Amino acid sequence: MSVKQAPSSVDKNADSPFQVKGLFPSNDDYIKKIRKRMEEDALAREQREKRRRKVLVQQLKAHEAQEEAYREEQLVNRLMRQSQQERRIAVQLMYARHEKEVLRQNRIFREKQFEERRLQEFQDALDKEAALAKQARLDNEDEIRKQIELHDKIAAEHAEAKYRKHYRICQEILDQITDLATKSAEYRELTHNLIPAKLMREWKELYFNGKPLYEQASIDPLPSNPTPDQVLELEKLHLLDEQDYEEYQTMTGEWHPADECTTKEVSKNNSVLGHAVRRLLDTIYLPKVDSLTPSLPPFPMKACILGKLYAGKSTCLKNLSQAYHAQVLSVDTLVPEAIKAFHDSQVTENKLKTLDNEESDSKHLNTTIAQLGEKAEEYLKRGKCVPDELLVKLLMEAIRQVPQETGWIIDGFPVTLNQAKELEKALTGFDPEKHILTSRQLKYSSLVTDPRAPKDPPPPPPALDVVILLDISDTAVLKRAAEKNFTPEPFNQENFTASSQSPSTETENVTELKNLSFEPEPIQQRITGFLDGWPLLEEWYGEKQKILVKTNAEVPVEHLHKTVETLLLDAIFNKEKKAKEAITEELEKLKVASVPEPQPQVQIPPPVKAENIPPSTPPAKDTPRKGRADSRSPKGSKKSADSSKDKKGKDSAASSPKGTSAKGSKSRSTSREGSAKTKGGKKKSEPVTPVVPPEPVAAETLLPAPGSDEWEYVEETIPKEITNYLTLYWKTIVDKYMDATKIVLRNLRDESDHVIYHLADIRYEFKEYLKVPDHKQEFVSRWQLDYNSFADDIREDEETKAELHQRIDDLKECIWDICEKRKEEADQERNNIINDGWLPDHIGLLINHFSSLMQVEVDRFQNTCRLLRDYYWGMEGKIPDEISQEFTRIPLLDIINMDESGNTSPTKRIPVIYRTPQSPDPSSSKQKTRASSTKGKDDALPESPTVPVDPDDKLIIDNCQTAIMVISKMVTDEIKAKEEEDEKEQQQKELKEKEKQKAPVASSAVGKKKGQKSASKKKGSSSPAPAPQPSAPAPTNEEMLAIQKKQEIRQKMYKEFFAALQHEEFTTKSRLELIKSHALNVVQDLRARASQEFKDMEEWTGTRFLAEMESVNHLIEIARHHIESATKIQYELVLHESEFYINGDVKIFPDPIPPPSPPALETPQNGTLTIKQLDTLCQQFRNIAPSGFMSSKQFLEVMHGLKSTNLGTDNLPNIWIQLSFAELQELISVLALDSEIIDWHLFLMAASQPWPYPSTMQLLQLLHRFKTEDPTRNCSINADNYNKVEFWFASSKDVQATNEPPGPIPFDRLDHLRKFFFNLFADFQKTPAQLEYIQMLLYFAAHPDPAKGFYRALSIASGTEVHRKNQASNLLKSVPNIDQMTSDVVTEKETENLQADGNGEIALADLLRVVNHGVYKVQNSNRFSAQHNAMDILNEHIKQIYKELGSESLQPIALSDLLQHPYIQDLVENSHQYRLPDIVAFLQHVKQVQAEREIITANTNQ
Repeated sequence: MSVKQAPSSVDKNADSPFQVKGLFPSNDDYIKKIRKRMEEDALAREQREKRRRKVLVQQLKAHEAQEEAYREEQLVNRLMRQSQQERRIAVQLMYARHEKEVLRQNRIFREKQFEERRLQEFQDALDKEAALAKQARLDNEDEIRKQIELHDKIAAEHAEAKYRKHYRICQEILDQITDLATKSAEYRELTHNLIPAKLMREWKELYFNGKPLYEQASIDPLPSNPTPDQVLELEKLHLLDEQDYEEYQTMTGEWHPADECTTKEVSKNNSVLGHAVRRLLDTIYLPKVDSLTPSLPPFPMKACILGKLYAGKSTCLKNLSQAYHAQVLSVDTLVPEAIKAFHDSQVTENKLKTLDNEESDSKHLNTTIAQLGEKAEEYLKRGKCVPDELLVKLLMEAIRQVPQETGWIIDGFPVTLNQAKELEKALTGFDPEKHILTSRQLKYSSLVTDPRAPKDPPPPPPALDVVILLDISDTAVLKRAAEKNFTPEPFNQENFTASSQSPSTETENVTELKNLSFEPEPIQQRITGFLDGWPLLEEWYGEKQKILVKTNAEVPVEHLHKTVETLLLDAIFNKEKKAKEAITEELEKLKVASVPEPQPQVQIPPPVKAENIPPSTPPAKDTPRKGRADSRSPKGSKKSADSSKDKKGKDSAASSPKGTSAKGSKSRSTSREGSAKTKGGKKKSEPVTPVVPPEPVAAETLLPAPGSDEWEYVEETIPKEITNYLTLYWKTIVDKYMDATKIVLRNLRDESDHVIYHLADIRYEFKEYLKVPDHKQEFVSRWQLDYNSFADDIREDEETKAELHQRIDDLKECIWDICEKRKEEADQERNNIINDGWLPDHIGLLINHFSSLMQVEVDRFQNTCRLLRDYYWGMEGKIPDEISQEFTRIPLLDIINMDESGNTSPTKRIPVIYRTPQSPDPSSSKQKTRASSTKGKDDALPESPTVPVDPDDKLIIDNCQTAIMVISKMVTDEIKAKEEEDEKEQQQKELKEKEKQKAPVASSAVGKKKGQKSASKKKGSSSPAPAPQPSAPAPTNEEMLAIQKKQEIRQKMYKEFFAALQHEEFTTKSRLELIKSHALNVVQDLRARASQEFKDMEEWTGTRFLAEMESVNHLIEIARHHIESATKIQYELVLHESEFYINGDVKIFPDPIPPPSPPALETPQNGTLTIKQLDTLCQQFRNIAPSGFMSSKQFLEVMHGLKSTNLGTDNLPNIWIQLSFAELQELISVLALDSEIIDWHLFLMAASQPWPYPSTMQLLQLLHRFKTEDPTRNCSINADNYNKVEFWFASSKDVQATNEPPGPIPFDRLDHLRKFFFNLFADFQKTPAQLEYIQMLLYFAAHPDPAKGFYRALSIASGTEVHRKNQASNLLKSVPNIDQMTSDVVTEKETENLQADGNGEIALADLLRVVNHGVYKVQNSNRFSAQHNAMDILNEHIKQIYKELGSESLQPIALSDLLQHPYIQDLVENSHQYRLPDIVAFLQHVKQVQAEREIITANTNQ
């Protein structure tokens, strides 16, 4: 009913601008359907007729066939007219034939059923097998996928761990580099950009060892349980101590000898002491005898193949073992075989026990492999892995069983570095780790070394000939694992047929698949384990043994087999080649060694003529020592015949060793001649064989220098107790020497850092002291205020100027007094820094540290001397005496300057001396005399050319001389003690010889004379002559030879002892000279650096004073200039420290206030309404028509009233005032086309132009900004939120107004337009005023083309941009300027988060808002109008359209569907409320008409 009533309502309101067109569809479709149905019925009838005819034809043919059969049957009946018997026989025959046919058919059918059953069962079995295989394949693929995912996860974790490790390392390196850079920058500030080289070496050492440069924690009070940071600091301290100790020992770095130092290089090694120390240490650290090399035959092939799981190792080795008969050894098979052997041995043992009697001894048949299998089983039962040692033992047992002519190849072993080392040790018997000395043995043999110590044998060649790595990726491993574990067997039809024939076996015959679990241990863990252990194996076999060969395993099996075979053959060939080369080299060495064999026999002189050969001259440093050692035994022989003059000569020679060096050869030759004569004379009286005496002389003359390569050391047996004691004593010497040296060097290092920081601190503090503020600025500010306080007219007076000049002179004198006082205070501060005692105290500390280092060297020499003496005493069989004497101590400097009475401790172990003694020190004169007396002794170390004047330097030299004198005295005492011992032994020997001669003589008088002579000769001896004993039997030749050999060994020991002692003396003196030279350099450097700092302080003081004077003069000059020019000083005069400047930021008196700028005014241009005029019109219209709509009559009255009252008010521009009544009527027609109602909002918006016309996208963006500032979401905002929204046009608020000259501020029309739009569209009836921004945007959507404006309004209502097909518009053609503007706007493409192309949906309320905009208040005021106005009818039509388009519940529908409806299209075309009036074009037309009118008037007047 509603559809039928719609046309009537439309016809009834035909006069309205909105008419409904095309509501009912035409009847063409219905007629077409009827025609189509009739055509289909005709076609169906035709088809039915054809089918009926076909059925009739078939029935006719069937009837004809039936008739034919009936005729045949009748013919047969007629032909079979026979007898009854023939008919019966024929019937029987027919029955028999029929039965046979039935039987045959039944048999065929049964066989066919059986065949079908078999085929069906076979097909079922195949289908079941295929289903199981497919399911297994799916399960396998799923398992593979899981394994790959797990592998990827583990690989990612491994890569992440590796990345983290590398990142941590890089971060630590970067932190260390940063610390090094910052440390360098810090010390450059402290040391004037001159970083000491030693500091840089220390930083490099810490940097290369990965230690932080900055202190992490304090270790001064080191707790019992240190923190990790404190442990790190201790490690840093140990590194620096080791570096300093190494530099000190090798005389490098800061310990490099200076030019004036006599010690130029490191002293040579003391070979004698090194031999003794090595012999003592060998008794404690006995070298462990390595296990003998396993007796293995020389196999032609010894190889190993490594690789990941499923790399193809076993496959290649299987083919190679068959081709070359090589034994393949695999740990995976050896362990089960060993366990099996263990179980077999147990079974055999149990059988033997049951067969034999219990008393019989059962023989254990457990072989070595069975025993290893038992141990392996124990580990496996406990859930542990088999140890590497046990696996290697199993391999060795397997290798021993391999025939000699065949080789062996290990499959997949070793896997870790420990296994590789164990295998190397088992095959070669060589353990490189145990052949290296322990750290303690290296430590205790670091001071001296024995050049003849047995060197470690060179490492044998690698046990394996080649190690082949089959390289394969992880992905390939997983793929091969999956392929290997999924191998279903093919279905066997014969087996199935046989089983199917047996009815009893109805179980499913399905081939079992292998277990899908790849390995007992997850394959990913095995891959990860191989990747973790392979880098170490690669380094072991690749870099160290150089036998590793890699090959790609991701190739076909045949190619891989050929590659591995080639590598093994190359290894065998290279092995044979090296063996041949080694044999050739040995033969060449034998040939070379056999050629010069007869040469030494020709050059060696016979032993008889050895007495005439002069001895070879030893080295310069050993010459005096050898002279003394060789001249002792002849002196003893001369004493028996000569007087006591020889004693004096011997004492003098011992007291002055320097003189013995020149006379060594003479004394040696004369002693040999004298000894030869005496021995020659004794031949007649002694019954001893004459050959015995000359042998030791010849041996003595041919002995080389002790410690040389030709010298044979004395290695007599030493008691174990003495050996242990001496070994511990040597350890104590080394520990004490190294610890004490490191402590002293650490103290020196700390002192050096303290010096750097102290000098930097005093430099910084003095600079800060110079910057202390004074009162100069107060006087300057006071003078400036007084000067500016004078009036301008008084300042021009000459007397006033003179007074001001006098005041400026007084200011100058006052400031100079302050500067001079500051200079005196700075000088006093500098003197206080110089005289604070820091420099003498720290020089004293340095002297004490170097004195302590000298003491360490002296203590080492004293301890070494005692060790050597006890060592040789032990070989002589003597017992070392107790340590009774105290070692000499070098005095230290008393830094506290305490008197002797003030000392708290009565006794001190280390003597202390004072820096500046009150009385002359008698010890110094004694030391000088001692030094002059020992000048001849120290021939190897020349004395200093000049004596330093500085007492500190003199103290260092005196301490060094004292230490040298102590060392020389100890050597002299040892020589004297040895000579006294030789004299005692010689006296005892002479007494024994005289007793032997007294026995056959009968006369007692002769005996008394001889006794008196001997008593006179022995005058002054320490022991009396022994009483005469009864005659002893004469010694035999063997006893004489033993005694002679013992004496030779003893003399040889003394030679070694004194050679070692003299070498240590020279070394210690060289060290002392080095310490003295370094100490002098350090002290002088510290003194020079301090002096330079004090000079810099003095220079800074003078420079500051001069700068202050210059600044004061500059200040006075400027002040006098202002006095002469009679002008005020506006800006502040600043005299800060040593600088003077005029502070332009501070003014003493303010500037004059500038005149205010005129307010911004808007000037009318080209008839455009100003903002003020627009506000006036808006207020007038709002007062008359608050709703926004007014009649044309009201509009005409308002405009006419404004024209009349415009005189003096400036309400309208001139062009608007000149409008005639007809032109106003024309304007009304432009504003209201088909009605008498005018929307004055639209009129004022159009009249406010020009302003940038917005595009649809700009309006949508503005809508989005309004919604952002709308907290209530009711589509209205107040003025504050409105001002926060940015429009599509920018205002010119930031126009800077110039100060000189002041001008009017430019008028910002766009900003005022924004405010005017709020006043225009806001509802001021609410408090505060509210603006419905969607309603305002709908006004801005207006366009010269109303259809375009409607689409723009739809875009605003729906929130999406709605486009329309480009159509030519007559209105746009009439307004070219607007057309150009809109075309430019349309071409803009904004890309914000907004939809476009009309694909959105629009709600009914939004559409009604768009349609009712500007017309919803217009209603017919006629009293005869209908009760429902036109807008209600329009709204009902739109709702009906929503329902027609499928939205029964009036839900939002698509814009594209809505815009295709003809009624909506008609609405779009007739939407005049969205037409933007062109006021500009109207005004231009008015101007043109008025111009024409003026022209006509002018022509008429003419």
